[in-house]
Amino acid sequence: MPPRPAIAPIGELETILSSTKADLTAAAGFPELEISGRRIRLFFVREAQAAITDWPALKAKARRVATALARVDATPVLVTTLAASPLAAVLQDAGWAILREGSNEIVPGGPPADMADRKIQGFGSRKLTLLCALWHLRNESFEASQLGAAAGVSATAARSAISDAVQLGWLVPQARGRSHRYAVANSQAIIDTVKTTAAAASPRWQHYAVPADALTSLPQRLDGFCRTHDIGYAITGRYAASYYLGRRGDVPELQIRLSPSVDIADLLAHLRAAPVKAPGNLAIVISADAASWLHARRAHGLDLANPLIVLCDLLSLGSPAAEAIEAWLRGSECASDGG
Repeated sequence: MPPRPAIAPIGELETILSSTKADLTAAAGFPELEISGRRIRLFFVREAQAAITDWPALKAKARRVATALARVDATPVLVTTLAASPLAAVLQDAGWAILREGSNEIVPGGPPADMADRKIQGFGSRKLTLLCALWHLRNESFEASQLGAAAGVSATAARSAISDAVQLGWLVPQARGRSHRYAVANSQAIIDTVKTTAAAASPRWQHYAVPADALTSLPQRLDGFCRTHDIGYAITGRYAASYYLGRRGDVPELQIRLSPSVDIADLLAHLRAAPVKAPGNLAIVISADAASWLHARRAHGLDLANPLIVLCDLLSLGSPAAEAIEAWLRGSECASDGG
């Protein structure tokens, strides 16, 4: 039987996400549990009942909850019937653990975002989305509102990021009447910081096996389904790198990023993808932070991830193609985004 009755009553996700920090820490006064030789305290939460319409907002609230509970050495745990659901993937990225109903295995999440960010110095602690947005805007002058819109963050966060970037010598102010505009002055530093960020926050790949006879047409079938069902996606990894490097050719596996959607189970069935524990020929990351990886380009009828994201993903997969895409990025400083 799951250990949750001995630890804490299960709360509803919607209620927990809207709770104040004081309420969260007050509710976390329950005993410790020993799992795999480690003493931890868990806060169990039922999955959402209502449809989720704003995934980035949900992830931001989930990070706040994880951070608040971490201060009292507790971890929020989503109790779910489907451990590989989009909701589970997003909450894991926000620092939550996952418990599938009927199982005793608790799958840990990553550290809350702001706790992980403290390990990264300088502008890199701001979010990978801001770095990708800067790369996207590197060949034009822009205002803080444009950076915020590109990165999917508030204008306040964008202005703070710009202030840091100016001090680091990454941006230079440009006088344009009464408006405050900026231009990227050091794109190489952006690449360096993205590599540091990639080392500190590896994406959560979910691995699948696709029949060999379905692999060749996999990208096109992915695109058709996602466009029909309005699912944000971007092809990354070796396949995307082959386009950016001008070495287009078939690759034995495909890595993709997906925005959360209730139709993902249908997508996997459409792709004939079966989950596997060991790496198969299809790897998926479900992420609510779509602003970073959708700043890319459409090539041959496919959506490719931002090249900085491609670099991050290749590094996380230990692919030798990471060196080639990094060299291409460093040599494309004056090129338009995407080559």
